Amino acid sequence: MTLDVLLGAKVECTDGAGGSCTRVTLNRATRHVAHLVVGERGLWRTERLVPIGRVRGAAHGLLHLDCSGQELSRMDPLIETGLMWTDIPELDELHFPVPLYVRRPESMEKQESPPRGELCLSRGARVQATDGKVASLDAISIHPLSGEITHLRACEKRGRKCREMVIPAAEIDHLEEESVYLKLDRNRVESLVPCLLYTSDAADEYIPV
Repeated sequence: MTLDVLLGAKVECTDGAGGSCTRVTLNRATRHVAHLVVGERGLWRTERLVPIGRVRGAAHGLLHLDCSGQELSRMDPLIETGLMWTDIPELDELHFPVPLYVRRPESMEKQESPPRGELCLSRGARVQATDGKVASLDAISIHPLSGEITHLRACEKRGRKCREMVIPAAEIDHLEEESVYLKLDRNRVESLVPCLLYTSDAADEYIPV
């Protein structure tokens, strides 16, 4: 049995809606999913790192956590905010002809800070064959206990049509930030089964044909 993590899916806590799954973090060495990144509801939409062990299931497009909304709000943030400093020339009180430089805060800086040894993948991350981009990442299937990746689900859009591919984890060559590199060329990727063809009159609203 696997856990299908649809990137962008709504997240439910034990006491109600918790936000949405904006991305996942993976251990660079083992390639296991370590955390869901959950964007909280509300004005600031802080992204929280939720250990994969706190996910109790997925159904009907929802990811269910075993924690309350309050517990979620206490989990570590993915984005850290700090001050950027700059050197500004300023004459001292005695008006020396050579200005002294002081440090003043210039602006707020936001920086992603996944745990050491982990990288982020979000919906739309590039899935690269050996001869170029072949699709965009849509979902990840993992073992619910270990977080081991079993399959990737990727989508290749051509106008109003979308071709969905299921790619076994064994075909992953390596991972980089927001990119998945495969061992296969484009022709072999497109021959993978199962493959589904979708069509739509509106973006992201696909129905099988």
